Amino acid sequence: MSVSTKVMLAGGTGTLGQHILKLLLESTSPAFDVSILSRSSAPNLGSHVHVYQTDYSDPSQIAKFLEGQDILISAIRSSSLSDALHEDVLLSAVIMARVPRYFPGEYTLDVTHSSTLEIASGSGLVPKIALAERLEREGLEGRIEWTTMVCGGFLDWGLQNGFTGFRIKERKATLYDGGKHMATGCTLAFIAACVVKAITLRDEVKNKRVRIAEVRYSGLEILHLLEKATSATFEVQDVNTEENLAKARKSGNMLQITLAVLNRLVYNGSGAAYFEDGLEWGGKAMARKTLKEIVDQVVEVCDK
Repeated sequence: MSVSTKVMLAGGTGTLGQHILKLLLESTSPAFDVSILSRSSAPNLGSHVHVYQTDYSDPSQIAKFLEGQDILISAIRSSSLSDALHEDVLLSAVIMARVPRYFPGEYTLDVTHSSTLEIASGSGLVPKIALAERLEREGLEGRIEWTTMVCGGFLDWGLQNGFTGFRIKERKATLYDGGKHMATGCTLAFIAACVVKAITLRDEVKNKRVRIAEVRYSGLEILHLLEKATSATFEVQDVNTEENLAKARKSGNMLQITLAVLNRLVYNGSGAAYFEDGLEWGGKAMARKTLKEIVDQVVEVCDK
């Protein structure tokens, strides 16, 4: 009888984590013995999932939870600076507990891209950049084996929640820099599938930043598909990303700066959020939805 791989999933009930958890529990070849780290004391996940409560502040505490685990996958949210810094705590805990493999919770555009490094100051991307640099150092020194999934935006989630500039229920759209530049993105389910797939590809993904993509898109393409799916004409506003970033910096508000930095990197054609190679990652084994399928499904959810 084969032994199940022991996986600890941080943030297993969150936006992305719940999708990863579902696939881990459904997998039989390989099979996984799943535990989760959670801020909540008792999420209702059933007796077959071990739950450890933490506030992600103490690496020594987390290291004790990680004893005997084969892999730590992080899917904790990073909507604030303190949340993003929790990844550094997790990395320290992984090293202390000698966990063989670590999947950090970056899940965004390429934070190591030259365009990102040029404009990231003052934004929530700064701790992600620092983590990426630390991972490189720790990996080179043989203290850890890591794999970072670089996925661009959460396209389905972003469309549903207005983070891509489209307010579907209101039939309003914001096009950044004319909406003409291409980016790539993924649905939450696709990212989760790629994470689980990467677990089986140890040598191929060891100490690497793995760029993945489900679809390519532009703001104009999404607008066209939304108007077709809703049989409506959207009210459109165009925003210059350079001017928007300058305005955000004047505000001094970190969240506004972070959003403006992300919008500039995604929509100005810099390449920090366009992964041509990611569209091929995993080959035919990775089922990819079309942009139309994603948009149609989001509209169905939003218009309920």
